[in-house]
Amino acid sequence: MALYTAMRLPEIFGRVLCLSGGFWLGAVPSIMFDLVRKFDLRPLKIWMAAGLFDFQELLQSNRMMYELLRSRGYDVAYREYPAGHNYPAWRDEVWRGLEYLFAPRDIKA
Repeated sequence: MALYTAMRLPEIFGRVLCLSGGFWLGAVPSIMFDLVRKFDLRPLKIWMAAGLFDFQELLQSNRMMYELLRSRGYDVAYREYPAGHNYPAWRDEVWRGLEYLFAPRDIKA
């Protein structure tokens, strides 16, 4: 939902923190793949992460989304970490995304 919201309203939500993004629903890819392909490039800064022990479809779809965003020219970083799909994993990972998205050089006084 973070990436979807930013794609729809980039002037409000210009930074995206995506932990284990849900880009695949069963046997159906998310509409996000079409939005990223068809929308004009948005001024977004995106940080994505997924656990190596996450659901395999979810891990693969995060890899695919990262590659698509990168190929379209988005400012995107991606990290895989040795954990699964759970709150402790996200708790231990969220600081990296915040640090990337709000690095001091990006903050305007």
